[in-house]
Amino acid sequence: RPQGRAGAGGGRPAARRAACGLCGALALLAGCRSEPPTPPAPPIALRPGELGEDFLARQRVTATFGERTWSFEAALQKRGDQLVVLGLGPAGTRSFALVQEGLEVRLERSPSGPGGEVPLPPRVLLSDLHHAFFLGPASGAPSTSGWRPTARGDEVVYAERADGDWVLAFAPRPGAPPTVTVSRSLAREGALPRRVVLERPRAHYRLEVETVSYRPLR
Repeated sequence: RPQGRAGAGGGRPAARRAACGLCGALALLAGCRSEPPTPPAPPIALRPGELGEDFLARQRVTATFGERTWSFEAALQKRGDQLVVLGLGPAGTRSFALVQEGLEVRLERSPSGPGGEVPLPPRVLLSDLHHAFFLGPASGAPSTSGWRPTARGDEVVYAERADGDWVLAFAPRPGAPPTVTVSRSLAREGALPRRVVLERPRAHYRLEVETVSYRPLR
């Protein structure tokens, strides 16, 4: 089984301790750093048209990278072959838009918005979005724990049930240290998990997303 997992909330002490232990071990192996390393930009292999029904969701997001934390409201919309994440300011003004059209990715910052700073490069953020909500075993939710190929094909995923959540560890091959760990709540808001926690242990990066509303688009 993989060495680390992400905890899906403050009430998940076992999962949180496991994730923190993995991060600490990797930090010791890597040596002390004043700034965490930025993950390399991964390939984008999933098109929005492959992600199921069209929808619009409102979300609360907290991202931690090293010692810095970003918290904001967001809107996630999938329509046809376009996936858009809108970062919203305190008054609901648009701060940034992360846009995927087909396999192309771009980040649009609003000059009139409240900053629009994002913690990681656009392709890494989009890959994390795919891992958090859409990627998993190619055969769907497994009935037993174990390594399985993902639908994308260039990773494997270790999936198990823990504390009432699905815990997923993505790695380049079975038994390798996970590059991304994800915990998805079984409770759902429409087609999305109600709460997701994603971690990139080697980058000291953590993303927490709570989906507060979901509406299918016709």
